Amino acid sequence: MGMTRTLQLGLSEALQMTLEKIQPLESQSVDLLTAVGRVLAADMVATVDSPSIDASLKDGYAVVSQKVAQAADGQPVNLQLNGVMAAGGDHEVRVTPDTTVRVLTGAKIPPGADAVVAEEYTTVENKTVSIQIDAEPGRNVLFKGSDVRAGEVVAQTGTHLSPGLVGLLAAAGHSRVRVTKMPHVALLATGDEVVVPGQPLPKGKLYASNITTLGGWCRRFNF
Repeated sequence: MGMTRTLQLGLSEALQMTLEKIQPLESQSVDLLTAVGRVLAADMVATVDSPSIDASLKDGYAVVSQKVAQAADGQPVNLQLNGVMAAGGDHEVRVTPDTTVRVLTGAKIPPGADAVVAEEYTTVENKTVSIQIDAEPGRNVLFKGSDVRAGEVVAQTGTHLSPGLVGLLAAAGHSRVRVTKMPHVALLATGDEVVVPGQPLPKGKLYASNITTLGGWCRRFNF
């Protein structure tokens, strides 16, 4: 009599066979929100600097750092207030060693200034601002291109796109990205003893729990 030989595979062998047969899927262009959870199919290069200007990190006063180097509580440096600059504003007011400009968070650093003193370390009377703390060059300044620099590779092919990363891509000037297409997955349960969940369960049968688990994992990864 002939004997039927059953091929039994371990997990590592089965995984290796599967990986040897897998081919990359084609790519598609999608908007950034749709791209969350997907995999990049092309390197993404920043098209702009972010921020596009040297910007203030605080509400405060733009100053020449050397002028306020000796400022301290009880020994303030007094500067003349020459205006206000807000985030997104297109006008500029030059700062000199004896003057200052009030800047709001996100505002462009005025020409001539190299630091910002947070407003909680100042007092204002009429047009005079008393600076009560020193500020080294770059204090409270977010320099142009600090987050993203034009020409920089922001994300590489094969990167899993998280909500934070798509936000960075938006800052880098992108609204769409190329991602690998999602596979279509079919699940098949075999065995005379398997019954679809929700149907009556005859004696000696069992519900198809494994295929339900696999289906749950597919949904988990948006297949």
